[in-house]
Amino acid sequence: LDALEINLSCPNVDQGGLEFGVDPATAAAVITACRAVTDKPIYAKLSPNVTDIKPIAKAVEAAGAAGIVLINTVVGMSLDLNTRTPKLYRGTGGISGAAIHPIAVRFVYEARQAVKIPIIGVGGIDSIDDVLELMLAGADAVQVGHANAVDPQIMEKLIDQLPAALDKYGFETVRDVTHGLKKFPVSVAEWNEVQHD
Repeated sequence: LDALEINLSCPNVDQGGLEFGVDPATAAAVITACRAVTDKPIYAKLSPNVTDIKPIAKAVEAAGAAGIVLINTVVGMSLDLNTRTPKLYRGTGGISGAAIHPIAVRFVYEARQAVKIPIIGVGGIDSIDDVLELMLAGADAVQVGHANAVDPQIMEKLIDQLPAALDKYGFETVRDVTHGLKKFPVSVAEWNEVQHD
């Protein structure tokens, strides 16, 4: 193994099912404990089921995480109309796929404002545009989950599509995407101008 990804979205049964990653102190304690037993790089996979990701991202960075992975699944519920029962065994649980992509973009952007360590963006990647959007929000790399179950060749396809996508959007290198987000407009007039550029 070259690195370890620590899933901080798993419930802490000793704390009434609290996810490790929803509290900065608890998240940092897990990373500190892992850091004490390995010299491998540790990536903290954080939960989107929080109000503010920044203090949690800062806490795991301070505890020795080499990077952050955002986001894990969103807590949701899906019902089977035929059986009139939940589709997930416990009723609610982690939901992934295209619907969580905008949430992932938001969390990557917010974490990038708070930490200096690398961020791996994940969540609802179905196309090369999804990859570039996460990177434009501040991700240094991406991770593809759900789409692999739909198309086992998705990674090869995305890699093959990358050069043309960089050309299409005017990026010279992949690194330029991560640092390419323009300043948010401060007025409606500025926003309209950006939209017409």
